[in-house]
Amino acid sequence: ADRFKSVFTFCLGDRELYNYANQNAAFSLYPVDYTNNPLIISQQPNMFSLNSVINVDLTGQVASEQMVSNGRPYQISGTGGQLDFVMGTLLSQDQKGISVLALYSTYKDTSRILPLLEKGFNITVPRTLTQYVATEWGVVNLRGLSNGSRAEALISIAHPDYREQLSQKAYELGLISYTSIKEKNKGIVFLRQ
Repeated sequence: ADRFKSVFTFCLGDRELYNYANQNAAFSLYPVDYTNNPLIISQQPNMFSLNSVINVDLTGQVASEQMVSNGRPYQISGTGGQLDFVMGTLLSQDQKGISVLALYSTYKDTSRILPLLEKGFNITVPRTLTQYVATEWGVVNLRGLSNGSRAEALISIAHPDYREQLSQKAYELGLISYTSIKEKNKGIVFLRQ
């Protein structure tokens, strides 16, 4: 019934937008319990889900609801439909769903890829459901990777200024068994001790 339509649960704009959307056969407006239902989302062929996130840690845990000020997390958003769309995409009936969680690699001179999420952070997407993570430095697929391989992959798309520090923290956390990385031909080489 919704094929080739834009399906949404809310619309914000001016009167011109509301008039355009009202009774438009190209649009379908539904309650959020329909639009964000992972089982409904999973029925969409070739489903592609793109969500912005605030932080991701080296295991792939995602935080999209809070930021840190003076060492303490504070709420800036709710979960929205992020986890619903991640789950719906991963459950896609045609097994072609792609879920991408995107973030800028830095914010105010700090890495947004963290060794571990801050104490007290809400985890919006658990590491076991995180598929693709994208920054301006690249895209990595975390599905099926060990914690060490996840750390390597995420370090590879961190801002270059923070890769060495993240590598050291990953070593200290026991995620990887080497302590430094070197840039080589636009790639990253992990050096074993």
